[in-house]
Amino acid sequence: MPPSPTKSLHVDQLPVRIYATLGELAAAAAEEAASVLTAAIGARGRARAIIATGNSQDQFLDQLTKRAGIDWSKVELFHMDEYLGMPITHPASFRRYLKQRVFDRVRP
Repeated sequence: MPPSPTKSLHVDQLPVRIYATLGELAAAAAEEAASVLTAAIGARGRARAIIATGNSQDQFLDQLTKRAGIDWSKVELFHMDEYLGMPITHPASFRRYLKQRVFDRVRP
């Protein structure tokens, strides 16, 4: 069960949930993302998602890739951007980041 937010509110029509720690936020976001992915697979036989990169995503991606019940073979993932001409072997490569944190863990 995901952690409960410490505070919930709406800004206009946008629901906002505040968590005590980054780890709790990551767990809740991963639970919600997993639910959306599995619902899409159930409804359409596949799911697509755009994955962001960077330190702010580390715990979220760790939590998401550990979630049971996602048929990753039916998930198509996209990354938001990449540096032009940067090889995947470069430490700042977004492709490298996603390979290490997502594609090597689950096989979408």
